[in-house]
Amino acid sequence: MVMITDARLSSDELDALDKLGVCARVGLDRPAFERVLRECCADLRCHSAWDGRLLLLDRDRVDAMLEPILDPDLRDRAWQCMQAMAEADGEICDSEQVVLEYVRRHWAIEPRSGARVEPSATA
Repeated sequence: MVMITDARLSSDELDALDKLGVCARVGLDRPAFERVLRECCADLRCHSAWDGRLLLLDRDRVDAMLEPILDPDLRDRAWQCMQAMAEADGEICDSEQVVLEYVRRHWAIEPRSGARVEPSATA
């Protein structure tokens, strides 16, 4: 999600995926992962408004990707990967920042530490 929000598939981002072992975790090698990502981009172009960029930032689409991830450890790994992808090319663009902030709030992640915020017992 973070990789395609700026509509650029950066080799730095793919290298960061390799370093984190993300492709192996999902059972794909790098070329297969790139194919899936390109197919995802093509699908988004076909099924959403298109102005020369991928319009990934609609809340329903992002929620649909986030809500199935219920396991706290999986959320932590996903969050770490999202941050690594956004930072991989040396610049966090506005659209990546918007997605990261939305995910952070949706999953109740502390802004600075990256740790989950547990609901208080008194709330």
